[in-house]
Amino acid sequence: MQIANSVILINSAGTLLGQKLAVHFSQQRATIVLVDDDAIRLRNTRYLIQDSDATVVSFVIPNYEQRSIDTLFQQVELTLGRGVDILVNNLQSATLPELTSEQPAEEFTQSFTDFSNKLYGFGHASARQMQKNNTHGVIVNVVSNDNASQHKLTDTSIIVNSVTKTWADELDPYHIRVGSVVPGSAYSARDNNVISLAEVRHELIRNTEYVVANDYFSGRVVSS
Repeated sequence: MQIANSVILINSAGTLLGQKLAVHFSQQRATIVLVDDDAIRLRNTRYLIQDSDATVVSFVIPNYEQRSIDTLFQQVELTLGRGVDILVNNLQSATLPELTSEQPAEEFTQSFTDFSNKLYGFGHASARQMQKNNTHGVIVNVVSNDNASQHKLTDTSIIVNSVTKTWADELDPYHIRVGSVVPGSAYSARDNNVISLAEVRHELIRNTEYVVANDYFSGRVVSS
């Protein structure tokens, strides 16, 4: 798909990866839709790309319930006069704690719920809108977590691997492609430092663009 002149929605746009994704795609003359539940972080991301040639709109979402996400997509269409062409489903991995850790179970439960709501909620809303508008769009699930080691990232990467193929098969009749990008095995706890994290983000962004631009890519997962 051609990135220029496309409407690209980036959720969790206030995260480090969300900011980098916004900067990257704003340089390609796309219309950027920034979404986050944190107004301050969202404003910071928008500030980073305010001097670009891209059209930029931003929305603070109150929560990640399906109703809120569906309303968001309606607002995007009303604001821009068109729907989303590309969803960059920016997901923070929910890491399964060790049984001997002192992390409360509720903390993991909440992070996993947030992950699941974003994964399905944004995927569902974008697919419905693309189907309605006969848009031959792209859904890209991008999984990362600046605080997680690679073996913990696999906890949610396994889920993403499964839904990517399932969604791609379901949406193929509507010419909607689905792909996912996850950190590769080179990212591990022993090299969890500023340099390696920056490299991981760079590879995640590069592979996200590859999935979007490659019209024959669907139903597969790229490891960065």
